[in-house]
Amino acid sequence: MRIRVRSVLTAGLGIIVGLFALSTLVTIGSVSRIGRLEESLARFDHAKHEGHLTLSAVQKAFMHQSQIMILGNPTHMDRYTEARRDALTQLKRLEEASEAVGVTEGTDEIRQTFNELQRYFEEDVLPDLTESGSERITLHDHLATLTERAGILNHELNSILEGRSAEARDELKNVLRLTQAATVTMLLLSVLVAGIVGVVLVRLIARPVADLHQALEAIGGGNLDVRVSAAGPKELMDLAQGLNDMVAALQESRHLVAQQERRAAIGELAAGIAHELNNPLGVIKGYIKVLRKEVKGPQSNKDLDIITDEVNQCQRIVQGLLELARPQTLEMQQVELVAVVREALERLEKARTTEGPRITLSTGPDRIEATVDSQAIKRILINLINNATDAAGAGGEIDVTVRETDGTAVISVADSGKGIPSEIRDNLFKPFQTTKPNGTGLGLAICDALVRAHGGRIEAGPGSKGGALFRVILPSRERSDSHG
Repeated sequence: MRIRVRSVLTAGLGIIVGLFALSTLVTIGSVSRIGRLEESLARFDHAKHEGHLTLSAVQKAFMHQSQIMILGNPTHMDRYTEARRDALTQLKRLEEASEAVGVTEGTDEIRQTFNELQRYFEEDVLPDLTESGSERITLHDHLATLTERAGILNHELNSILEGRSAEARDELKNVLRLTQAATVTMLLLSVLVAGIVGVVLVRLIARPVADLHQALEAIGGGNLDVRVSAAGPKELMDLAQGLNDMVAALQESRHLVAQQERRAAIGELAAGIAHELNNPLGVIKGYIKVLRKEVKGPQSNKDLDIITDEVNQCQRIVQGLLELARPQTLEMQQVELVAVVREALERLEKARTTEGPRITLSTGPDRIEATVDSQAIKRILINLINNATDAAGAGGEIDVTVRETDGTAVISVADSGKGIPSEIRDNLFKPFQTTKPNGTGLGLAICDALVRAHGGRIEAGPGSKGGALFRVILPSRERSDSHG
């Protein structure tokens, strides 16, 4: 399965968009997590701040307690009551701030200690303000111990909050580092994928397009032998194949035009010289008849026979040139092709005067119908078999095959001769190409003209019997009908 340009672009852009989307999702998730961690750090800092304020309020309340005890006069009770109220309010804020960050194990002990401090002051100290100095010192020391305990508990809570805050801060640093690494990685991957897609597109599109451009320049310069390698995505392969087909069609058209021009030139030349040659040749043949009557002797008759053969050869060449140059007028009709081939073989068999190669006909099981000029097909086949007979010789073999394949009818003639000489293989269907001593070199050229007039083609190459193989390829019935 060939790759399409759209598939490459879709896949590349899909990967890039996917990477950017993933990077965006990672960034959004990280930002959200960073926000939560920053909020958590802010709550920890708030809880620590409330802890400091709570400790200050407790110490302020203890200060007013100490003043009341030292003076032995409860006139400072209003200030103490206000300080106690502030301490209780601050203690509640500390509990709420600590609970917000999930730390509750220290606030209960602080509240219990503060409550014990107030209870002891209000129940044990205030009623005994009239006690001696030593008793007041004892009471004061106990209050100081309770206040100190509250401070220790507050410091322990602060240490817990600080530890949790440090953990959150470390987690925040890790998230920031991972977010940065993930974002950079995604961006680098996106750039890498974009580069890979660019390289792939250059290889899949730019180079084939450059080859097409170079081929078009060559074609524009008149070089119809250029072909484009069918590589790259399917669209460019189809374009390259279409260009190759177009160039091949142009080359074939140029070949046909050149061939027609050549035939027209030959016909014009032949028409010009036919009259000039035929009359002298007719005179020569007349004098040969006179000489045969006057000259006696086997050597003289042999010489006259040679002259007669050469004159006849000249007349055949002139006639072949005229026939090759003459526009091919075909009488097309629908026929059963195998029957036409059998008639040609029967005609050859009746005309045979000497022993020749064995001819075998092979056909398919189905009827093969085509719209052709049956006389022209017979002439083509007789010419090919005569050539095969000369190549195979007596005792040789000739296989004639008629098949229908992919909408075309194919007549094949294979012989057991020596094959086609390499020096004439490329110009086999051009006039005057022959290996026969007495050949005109026009038979295959005429066959080629007749086959092309049918809209077909003739091919030559090595055969399975070691000799030459000629294949006449004609449109089948359906293609012939649509062509007509």
